[in-house]
Amino acid sequence: MNGKDKPTRAVIYCRISRDDEGKEGAGLGVQRQEDDCRELARKLGWPVVGVFVDNDLDANGIKERPRYRDLLAAIGDGVADAVLAWHTDRVHRSPLELEEYVDICQPREVPTCTVKAGQLDFTTASGRMVARILGAVARQEVEHAIERMKAKKEQQRKAGLKNPSPRPYGYRWAGPAKLGLLEIVEPEAAHIRFAYAELLEARTPVEAIARKLNEAGSRTPAYEKRPAAKWTRRTLRQMLTRASSAGLIEHDGEVTRGTWEAIVTESEWRTVRAILADPSRRTSPGPKPAHLLTGIIRCGGCESKSFGVVQKSGRPVYQCRNRWCTSKDLVAADALVTAAIVGLLGKPESAPALHPREGVARLEAAKAGLRARLDEIARAVGKGWDMQQAMIASEEPQAELAEVEAKLASAYTGSVLDGIGGRDDAEERWFSLPIGRQRQIAAALIEEVMFWPTDRRGRLPRGAPRLDPETVGIRWSDLVTDRQPD
Repeated sequence: MNGKDKPTRAVIYCRISRDDEGKEGAGLGVQRQEDDCRELARKLGWPVVGVFVDNDLDANGIKERPRYRDLLAAIGDGVADAVLAWHTDRVHRSPLELEEYVDICQPREVPTCTVKAGQLDFTTASGRMVARILGAVARQEVEHAIERMKAKKEQQRKAGLKNPSPRPYGYRWAGPAKLGLLEIVEPEAAHIRFAYAELLEARTPVEAIARKLNEAGSRTPAYEKRPAAKWTRRTLRQMLTRASSAGLIEHDGEVTRGTWEAIVTESEWRTVRAILADPSRRTSPGPKPAHLLTGIIRCGGCESKSFGVVQKSGRPVYQCRNRWCTSKDLVAADALVTAAIVGLLGKPESAPALHPREGVARLEAAKAGLRARLDEIARAVGKGWDMQQAMIASEEPQAELAEVEAKLASAYTGSVLDGIGGRDDAEERWFSLPIGRQRQIAAALIEEVMFWPTDRRGRLPRGAPRLDPETVGIRWSDLVTDRQPD
């Protein structure tokens, strides 16, 4: 009974979290906690006027506990005369939260009674001291648990195992997640390879790749609290830059080899990450390009570069918008310029001119050799070398390896011609590319396309073909100077 001889109105607070494995009460569901607290209330003769439950939430003060805040409000509003809990650590593990709790309970003389740890009386200095000691002990247990968790993750990382977490797209756990073993989910792996190919070979924008995956029925992985969803630009970027797809573990900027099978190569992963991190990439898709030559046409009559696309006699044409000097059939002009571009790209001897960057194959071979040297040094430690000798011996190959990996990371960012220049299937690859990539290639190879008027009125003579090749001229860029197509 309280001072006014009224029944002591009790409220129950229950909490359970996932970080309590191995701790007393960890397997105790919130319903069992409530049952034990109601039994305590019966023994004390206190009517229960409310129950507040936070399920699957920690009591360390990091995450907001909505029902705990409701508990404080109930105490502050005078609804509760006492709080019942299964143990003090079910209520607090944060000293800061405990002090807030004391400040609310002390002036209202609201005690906290627990099933396992007895009563906390905040009206006396001794009672507050006991509460603070129990809070400090609970906080120490939290910090020890965090240390153990970090140590376990570090041990797994060094062993090449994946830390337990939501499964990465493209894989599933091979056994319990805590073992850190992964195996490939082939349908998802195929989508990853498709996305990589679209970005590396066709330079398709991430948003367009996401749209293609969604149309093919692909979805993000479903987790316990997050259902599968359509790919977005953000979620696809996250998937493409995840090291696990390359069989790697990335932690604090350090990359180590995992024990599971890779879906893509390390070189491909580093390349994709470098491409997506390139600050020169546009963050907005902008208007969708529709025509190959807009932007690189110059009028041979008035020297203007102002060309638009209009309809004439039911067909699209490129039209000079300055003095209306000339117009060219769009389909025929695009076909003429495309043939010239494909003819240049298809020449094997053009590859060096179109790819001034260092060869990826040579960089991969250099990386393999450097890693082999570092492995030999590591084995030498077990044969009598001390750590100082190993550190000195590994300094140079480590520096060289960092340089090689940096070059590999940027190898594909230097030219829009990667994957098509100097190939015998250049024509096939060209027509498989989106119009945006075709325009990029055309702009890289061509300084300008000259359109000369066909007669003084800018019209085709009667009976003439839709496009006279003699009225179209191509001025190649410095990249292919003196390399005119046949």
